[in-house]
Amino acid sequence: MIASVFRCYSEVFLINGSATTGFLIFAATMLNWQLGTSGIIAVVAAYVFSRLIRLDHEFFQPGFYTYNPLLIGLLIGSMVQFSWLTVFFVVVASVFTLLLTIGMVHFFRVHLGLPVLSLPYAVGSVIVYLASLRYSNLLVSPSEIAAPLRISFDMPMLLAGFLKSLGAVFLLPYEITGLAFSMLLLLRSRILFLLAFAGYATGVLTRSAMLGSLAQSILDPGNFNFILIAIAIGGVFLIPSPSSYVIAIVAVIGSTILLDAVQVYGSLYGIPVYTLPFNIVALGGVYSLSLTAYPGMAKFIGVTPEDTVEHAAVAKRRYPGEYRSLHLPFFGVWTVWQQPDDDWTHQGAWKHAYDFVITDDESHTFQGSGLHLDDYYCYRKPVVSPVRGRISTVVSNVADNAIGRVDRTNNWGNYILIYDERGYYVELSHFAQDSITVKPGEWVEPGAVLGLCGNSGHSPQPHLHVHVQYFHAVGAATLPFSFLNYVDAQDTHHANANPTVGMRIKSAPATDSQLAATTDFLIGDVVTYDIHRAGSKVGEFHARACTTSNPSSSCPRPLNLGWDTCCRCWRRGNTPKWNWRPDKF
Repeated sequence: MIASVFRCYSEVFLINGSATTGFLIFAATMLNWQLGTSGIIAVVAAYVFSRLIRLDHEFFQPGFYTYNPLLIGLLIGSMVQFSWLTVFFVVVASVFTLLLTIGMVHFFRVHLGLPVLSLPYAVGSVIVYLASLRYSNLLVSPSEIAAPLRISFDMPMLLAGFLKSLGAVFLLPYEITGLAFSMLLLLRSRILFLLAFAGYATGVLTRSAMLGSLAQSILDPGNFNFILIAIAIGGVFLIPSPSSYVIAIVAVIGSTILLDAVQVYGSLYGIPVYTLPFNIVALGGVYSLSLTAYPGMAKFIGVTPEDTVEHAAVAKRRYPGEYRSLHLPFFGVWTVWQQPDDDWTHQGAWKHAYDFVITDDESHTFQGSGLHLDDYYCYRKPVVSPVRGRISTVVSNVADNAIGRVDRTNNWGNYILIYDERGYYVELSHFAQDSITVKPGEWVEPGAVLGLCGNSGHSPQPHLHVHVQYFHAVGAATLPFSFLNYVDAQDTHHANANPTVGMRIKSAPATDSQLAATTDFLIGDVVTYDIHRAGSKVGEFHARACTTSNPSSSCPRPLNLGWDTCCRCWRRGNTPKWNWRPDKF
């Protein structure tokens, strides 16, 4: 529970679940004891309520469910004099924000595939602020500034403004708190620190050019939005790289207009904007990039951006395929006729697609004269489902073309659209007329026969077209994908990869019992490998299969091996056990 409470503090800076960093941030908030106490009360109240309604303890381990209640508690502590009535107000507001967070997390994940960030706080803060104006028993006034917070440093105005804005993330807009937070960021992640400063400087300088006053731009209390936008886009949701940094800077520049517009609108009704600009820009930017299949999207978000970079680099080398992965949509050996971004029709928005044909040993796609549909090896061969999902759309009444002609009116010909519950649609096109055997609404599994390969639509000769798209509409922009478990002509197995033009591939045969027993680890299995260098054994590598990243809670430790935890792996040999590094072998 204690670790869960402090993790939410680090989540505000988008540092993924670090209890140690969170504790240090908590200590900094206690420089203003009223604000810090209100914040910790809000977190504990949210956590206790979650246990009261029997939510699983693991549900709140990461900390991102409770950091919105934390921010609400800090807000109340910053504007209301502390009293027992304030404690009641904090508890009620934090529970309300927790329920709002749970609901928004579900909606955003299911329907948009997005995190909620601090959007529940942005909504809840407006409600809390307006409600507090009517509560006459609450002394609505800023809490007294403690002496340590009054400390200021002789530094350039831009740097002082950066520190104050960094402190303002936790409603502590002072140089001393900003200095503490900047040191934590620098120690935890150099990428986060550099993005924070670059985002702030870009936003302030852009606004100063528009406002005509650098001082006025620096003094704006909403500048912390620039810091959070740069961190979220440049270092968290995109894989950190020069491209992600440029995108983050562009997002910050665009957010200056939104910040001023929202502030002007809010001032008409006396409503502070808090983190609303950050949430709109960050969530809107991430969603837009995901729709365009931007390749730099982070599929794994580490504790820090450095972890994300490392994981992405390793994954790219180990798993060259995509997380949108399909089984082959046919039986037997077929040949790749077109690959993504090829010379013919796979261009522009429709470049992420594959065309398949069947060829003979001389790479011909037909026998005889090739003037008739029946001359082609793949014509009327079975096409099977490459995914498990529900049939969304079926068109099956388009006539097959004569060889060499194409139907430009019905580009996709007879086609099937399958909705994969992983969040996208798979389209298979150019079926033979009236050969499709499934109907909209039916559920299919990989390998289920869908119909027969044909020559309908924009197809000069019989072939099978496959692509993946986000939207239901036919002709929507395509997305990167790859194929699972196939072998090429050299009998090389590809677990998840992208075949190239001319490759003859087929589905890998079912694994035999011995191979399955060797590679399919069961819970509790201990695996031992010998490590060799230059032909000589230098050590051993041990691992044990577990179900959780917290082995002490649910995974029994192996006996008589002297290991500290079962999910740790290391070598035994010429170096101490904690010196093992995978890049050494």
